[in-house]
Amino acid sequence: MAIGAIWFLPCMFVANLLYTGLRNLTDRYHFSDLACTVLFAGFCALGFVLTEKFNLYLPWSIPAALVSMFFYWTGEWMHRHKLIQKGKWFHVAFALIVWGLSARISTFWLNTATADNPAIAVIGSVAGCYAICYVSLWLEKCFKEFTKWFSKLGELSLIVLCTHILDLNTLKTFRVMDKLCGALKISSMKFYTTGLILCRVVLAVIAIAVIPHIPVIRSFFMYRQYPLIKKDKQRA
Repeated sequence: MAIGAIWFLPCMFVANLLYTGLRNLTDRYHFSDLACTVLFAGFCALGFVLTEKFNLYLPWSIPAALVSMFFYWTGEWMHRHKLIQKGKWFHVAFALIVWGLSARISTFWLNTATADNPAIAVIGSVAGCYAICYVSLWLEKCFKEFTKWFSKLGELSLIVLCTHILDLNTLKTFRVMDKLCGALKISSMKFYTTGLILCRVVLAVIAIAVIPHIPVIRSFFMYRQYPLIKKDKQRA
C-alpha cells in the first residue's frame, strides 16, 4: 500500500542511491546505451513483479524506486542527446498521442508500482515526460513572466505538500465533492475527479498566498528567509 503523500521522498532517496551506484558501475565497465537501457528496464520490471506477482510491498517505497530508475535513465539519455531541445512539434504531437493512448489502455500507480499493463504504462509515461518537458521549455522561452510565477510555486512546494497531507487526513475535501455530487445527483466520475482536483489546487494556492505572511508558522516552511532564531551577524 502507499504511505501517503510523502511516498516519493523515501522513493527518491532509495532510487538516487541505487541509480548512482549502478551508473558508476556501468561507466566503469563501459556499458553501451543499449546495455544500460536493458539493465534499468530489468530493474523496472522487477519493481512490478515484486508487487503484482508476489504482492510484496517493501518498505521505503522500494518497488516504486526500482520502477523509477528507468525514468532516471531515459531522462539522462534524453538530456545527454538534447532530444528535448532538438525536438519538433510533430515529435511532441506523437508523444502526446502515445501518452493519451496509454492512459486509455492502462492505469499506472507509481506510488505502489502497479499498472494494468506495465509495459504500455511505462512507455506512455516516458512519452508524457518528454511532452511535458518540451512544453515547459517552450513556455519558459515565450512567457517568462508566466514561468516566474510557476517558479515561485516550486519554491513553496513544501507548503503544497503539507497542505495536501492536511487535506487528506483532516480537511478531506473529497467529502465535499461527495456531498456536492449527491446534491446535484451527478454520477460522472470525470466531474467528480475534475472538481476534486480544482478544490485541491485552490486550497494549495490559498496556502501559498497566506502562510508566507504568518509569523512563526512561515519559519517552518521558509527557514532561510524567516529563521526562528536569528544568528548574530557579528559572530564568526
